[in-house]
Amino acid sequence: MGVTGNWQYPKEFIGAYVGIGFNDQARWRALAAIKKPAEFLVFMDGPFALTCGIRRGAYANACGAVCTESLRIPSNARHTGGENLIFADGHAKWYKAEDLWSHCSRFVGDAL
Repeated sequence: MGVTGNWQYPKEFIGAYVGIGFNDQARWRALAAIKKPAEFLVFMDGPFALTCGIRRGAYANACGAVCTESLRIPSNARHTGGENLIFADGHAKWYKAEDLWSHCSRFVGDAL
């Protein structure tokens, strides 16, 4: 297990560029156990998508955007000012980075 601050990750990620974030609330959860699978985020662009850590993926090309407001600009998102999200029901959808930042709980805990 790798650790950076309060963040833990698989040892295979050490020294690697990670381009897909995984929602840790989805781990080992049966699809039938998710109340709203079409609204429950499983993967997204960016290195993190943990609980409300989805904010770390909102501006996926700027590692410090979560702590540095000036980095929260459309050019720091991966896809024309936004990011791609993949949901538990299998569909993918693009969202503006600023909307992900403002409504992060909508994509993780609220859909359980």
